[in-house]
Amino acid sequence: MNGRRWGALLGVSMDNWGLGYKHPRWQKRRLEILTRDEFTCKGCESTEKMLAVHHLWYEDGADPWDYPDEALLTLCVECHEYETEQLKVEFRALTKGNYIHESLLTPVRESTTFAP
Repeated sequence: MNGRRWGALLGVSMDNWGLGYKHPRWQKRRLEILTRDEFTCKGCESTEKMLAVHHLWYEDGADPWDYPDEALLTLCVECHEYETEQLKVEFRALTKGNYIHESLLTPVRESTTFAP
């Protein structure tokens, strides 16, 4: 995982990566995952809350729509925010508040909170 991806967890700019979420290819991919998960949050099982599609890991150089099904998970906004906060906590614990060069980071990080 490169510094841009970890930077996003810390609130640092990811250059233009976030613009990919507006791309038609992401919109199509997002709808595929929402349909697969029956428009249900896999965290709390709600069918009434606003939903997001969560990336369980990031790969260097990949666009948001370039991930396999097993890397994407439907979560409600609340569960998605919780999962994102957990990543920040884990990152701070991993780095002990210090900068770690991207070459020392594991390239794939699976979620420990939710499983598809």
